[in-house]
Amino acid sequence: MILLDDQDYEPVVTRLQWSTSRNDGAGTLTITFPSASAPSPQPGQQAIFYREGEGIFWGWVFRVQQDRKNIQVLCCDQLRYLKNSDTLYRPAETLDLFLNRVCAAAGDRIRLGTVEKCPTPLSPYLFDNRTRLDMLYQSIRELREATGLSYILRDAFGALELREVGSLLLPLTLGDGSLVTDYRYGGDLDATVNQVRVLQSSASVGIIQSAWAEDAASVARFGPLLLLDKADRGMTLPQMQQQAIQLLQSRKGVRRTLRLEAMGDLRVRAGNSVRVAIGELKLDVWVLVLSAEHTFDAQGHRMTLELEWREEP
Repeated sequence: MILLDDQDYEPVVTRLQWSTSRNDGAGTLTITFPSASAPSPQPGQQAIFYREGEGIFWGWVFRVQQDRKNIQVLCCDQLRYLKNSDTLYRPAETLDLFLNRVCAAAGDRIRLGTVEKCPTPLSPYLFDNRTRLDMLYQSIRELREATGLSYILRDAFGALELREVGSLLLPLTLGDGSLVTDYRYGGDLDATVNQVRVLQSSASVGIIQSAWAEDAASVARFGPLLLLDKADRGMTLPQMQQQAIQLLQSRKGVRRTLRLEAMGDLRVRAGNSVRVAIGELKLDVWVLVLSAEHTFDAQGHRMTLELEWREEP
């Protein structure tokens, strides 16, 4: 069932794409149908997609395009309404509390669902003329760099979730004899770091203190790949050292990427982790789904997944 306001468009739809990305904007539903088969929807209409009785997508029409053959409708979930800009001060508080404050200021189209507790407070920060979504994504990155914990912000059928990725493992194996029809596999050092220096400085004094972390084995194998980062003025040296270690842990090793073409499984979406087992690549790993695109058309239901992980040196 594909409802735009109260009208079901599923009987006339020739192509449907549902796309999600990890901490990279709103999920989208793109609907295509013949121009003469049904009335053209209008921006602002509510869009709901059910599959076999299960709610998959809840959002609103944001763009409609039409030619003589087809009408194409782009719908976005509620994360789109967090793209409005604001100026907001974040005190020393946890990510879940900050999320509640941001969403309360964003209007009545934001509805919260599962929000997991984040025990470590974030440092105070002033967001000046930034989108609310950027504020939240920056806060998620800061928490990962400080603690090593990765969170994802996503919509789950009209309920905004904040989940730690470790709680989103799917009991699903993709690969040899299991759904996959094609793949593209790669590795690179472009985002790899094996040395981290965290500096605390001021315009009047210069460098106040610094912390250092290094993976000697990685340096010996790949050469020095240095990241320089700044510490907040109030941080202690042990806190700076912990920041350096966490940055090193999150960026060391070869970045591996895998694009999978597979038969569709609607449980798979950005933020989930799945097991990948492909014998000819000697792969058997649990990996995070960066993006997922599900397509429904005359060929059936298939999905394209972008996966990424770090391979230890």
